[in-house]
Amino acid sequence: MKRVLIVGATSGIGEGLARLYAERGEVKIGVMGRRSGRLKDLCASRPDVFEAEVCDVTDTEALPVALERLASRLGGVDILVLSSGTGDLNPELDYAVERCTLDTNVTGWTCVADWAIRYFENRGQG
Repeated sequence: MKRVLIVGATSGIGEGLARLYAERGEVKIGVMGRRSGRLKDLCASRPDVFEAEVCDVTDTEALPVALERLASRLGGVDILVLSSGTGDLNPELDYAVERCTLDTNVTGWTCVADWAIRYFENRGQG
């Protein structure tokens, strides 16, 4: 049985991949995102397949702990999908708008990627 962890599973590509993996069978899926209601609905659709952890990738102190907790509940991770991301139009070139994008798409992404690389290197696979 494959164990898949999807970060950014509350909408878009992440949610779509979670549902596709669930249809394939013989898989356990850890889903992570910041919107608890969306994760709850996803888990309710296939409680035998999904495990959820609420965490915002911009919270880089809580994020590695949440990833470890979810990986543990899955019994390990074979595949990690990093699908969280954001972006807004910013015609006024307001840095505050860009800051949110940077915190999610650069800092949060890097935090997850660093965790995943260490995790898979320590396991010797993934």
